[in-house]
Amino acid sequence: MKMATRLVLAAAFMAATGGVTANAQVIDRITFKTNFPFVAGNTTLPAGSYTVTPMDDDPSILELSNGKVSVLLDTEGDQPARTPSKTEVTFNKYGNTYVLHEIIDPEAQGGAIILPSHAEKRHQKAHGTPTPQAVPASKTAKK
Repeated sequence: MKMATRLVLAAAFMAATGGVTANAQVIDRITFKTNFPFVAGNTTLPAGSYTVTPMDDDPSILELSNGKVSVLLDTEGDQPARTPSKTEVTFNKYGNTYVLHEIIDPEAQGGAIILPSHAEKRHQKAHGTPTPQAVPASKTAKK
């Protein structure tokens, strides 16, 4: 009986801690500005100001928009290895190409990693390990 109780408690603990990791996502609208063009998904976007908005029906899908173009991005929850003091967006730099990689919200203690697209896999194959590049961002509550 004691063994069964321990197993149930261990399973409950693992489920609870696994749930915390999986739930780390972007929950607020994030805005950022770049002075370089970048790839998001399989789309190359010009330098400028962008807004990232989680979709209401599936927060693992983010909409990236600059008011003229919108791109839907598939993500997974993230518990970053380092927690910056401010909200930021990171890019992987392959040669001269920047690829949107991660959105970090320290207040939510996590963020979202953009799942690698075919475009990013091609850049990685051609250039190897990327150099990370962080851009400051700000957030506002979703309406």
